[in-house]
Formats: sequence, C-alpha cells, structure tokens
Amino acid sequence: MDDASIRIVRERGGEVEVTGPVDPLAMELLLRAGFLAQPTLRGPWIRLLFDMGETWESDRAQWAADMLRTARYPVLLDSSLSSAPPPRPAPSPRSRPARGSVATPLTRRLPENTRVPYRPHHSVLKP
Repeated sequence: MDDASIRIVRERGGEVEVTGPVDPLAMELLLRAGFLAQPTLRGPWIRLLFDMGETWESDRAQWAADMLRTARYPVLLDSSLSSAPPPRPAPSPRSRPARGSVATPLTRRLPENTRVPYRPHHSVLKP
C-alpha cells in the first residue's frame, strides 16, 4: 500500500476506518460524509458509526472517497466498500477531441409543432 494515500477500509471486526495522512481539509470532507473522529493516544481514530448496515457504510465510504478524489487526494478504497468500478483518470485539461469527431451542438432545433414562448419585443416590432 502507498503510505501517501488515504485508505478507507473495512477492518476484521466489520468497522469502517480511515488511515493515512489526513490533513484538515480531508478531515472536513470525511466528517461531511458521516465519519467520526475520536481522539486517541496515537492520533484521531476516524471511523463510521458501528452497525449501520453494510449498504449504508459502503455508500458513505464511496461518497467520502469521491469527495477526496475530487479534491485531488490519493485514495485507496477497500474493494468490499466500492459500489462502482475504480475511476478512470481524468483527461488532461489541454486534450482536444480527435480530429474528425463530431462536437455536440450548442443549439438544438425545436420540433415544428413546438410553440415559441411569448416574447413582448416580438409584438412591438409587428406593424
């Protein structure tokens, strides 16, 4: 495992815990996702509530991992907690569509039988 990654794991007793380097922003995101931070002699013990059901725990862990990844933290999510396939790397900001690909049109044509919304400036222009 990577020591620089935040790890969200289900331990042998069934509890969901967070280990790894957690700074104040990461802590705030984990608290927002429903994790608790309890002080111990070794540092904060970050965990979810006990006995809330595996589905609830998986949803909260996945939500926390998504928020942390969005904030560009390296996150390792235990496979027993993941409800979705691992995320693909985001394209670089400078990437462009392949040459010859069709771009999504910015406007779309309304069907012929669709009424155009009333616009007062149209009635002013009519003689």
